[in-house]
Amino acid sequence: MTTLHNRFFHLSLTGPVFGRLQEAEQFFLAGNLNEALAAAQQAWREHPQDPDVFRVLAYIHMARGEYEPAAKAGYQALIFDGENPASYATLCQVYITFNMLGNADEIITLAHQRFPEDASLMVLGADLRFRQHRDEEAARSTRKALSVNPDDNYAKALLGVYSLRKRRFVEARELLADAVHAYPQRWDYLRDLGIALLHLAQYAEARQALLESYRLNRLDQSTKQHAFFALRCAGTHLPGYWAVSFFFFDYAWLGWLLHILGWLALLVGFGWLLSFTTDIANLSVIPMLLFLGGLAMVVLTWAGVGVHFHRRRKLDVTLWKALKQEAEAQAPSAS
Repeated sequence: MTTLHNRFFHLSLTGPVFGRLQEAEQFFLAGNLNEALAAAQQAWREHPQDPDVFRVLAYIHMARGEYEPAAKAGYQALIFDGENPASYATLCQVYITFNMLGNADEIITLAHQRFPEDASLMVLGADLRFRQHRDEEAARSTRKALSVNPDDNYAKALLGVYSLRKRRFVEARELLADAVHAYPQRWDYLRDLGIALLHLAQYAEARQALLESYRLNRLDQSTKQHAFFALRCAGTHLPGYWAVSFFFFDYAWLGWLLHILGWLALLVGFGWLLSFTTDIANLSVIPMLLFLGGLAMVVLTWAGVGVHFHRRRKLDVTLWKALKQEAEAQAPSAS
């Protein structure tokens, strides 16, 4: 959902259920989904036909991973308030969240026909197009939505992820920083922000973002790999070497090519050098250069290509230690 004026849910300030739904919103933003659902259900019992109630219920059920009650609430909001684009946006968001892309396409097409200039619907349509791998069309829709509402952090998140894929790291950093500020519990936005910062050699900031992403979700392998490089590049032990290693991790095809060529050069050079053991006087510089060049290529690419095959446990241990050290460092200031 788009956020405006530091709010998550779009609520009618004069509606009879504003107070109860505001309470649900506070629980929701605190991550207490059970209490949020209880407050929203109490609002429904008090006002069973209020569309704000159904829209809030839909989002809470989405966050709980409950498709059927989320879809039912979104549909009820559309029945009771079909002239409001927020009702179409809610139901469309339900379908997108649960990857019901065909249903989402039907709703968003109908909504665009009725409300062609609504920024929230533009963003939802862009999200849908990104999921359908129609990236250029989606990016145009997102930029148009941002021209209508420059504070839409949902749109910034979508465009930031797209910019990261296109390797526009400065643009990705700016957009994803706003998205992370608006959605601090989204580990994937934190991960993508950290990756952009890592590419921009802002290693301390990348370390912070990626460790926080890992703290929120310890299963994502990409987070672990990038956090590992952020730790190494931000450290004091051979940061230049780790920056080079990250380059070969990022361009794995080049890393593997040079790694294999390095081993070949190393072995050929070593074998050639052995042939001169009985004739040192005629030792040529070429096998020495071949040996040393191959050794350099193997060493420089070793860590970059190797991280792709690191056992999950090995990465976890490294990151757990970093999180523990960070917590211990913050403990004195907290007390």
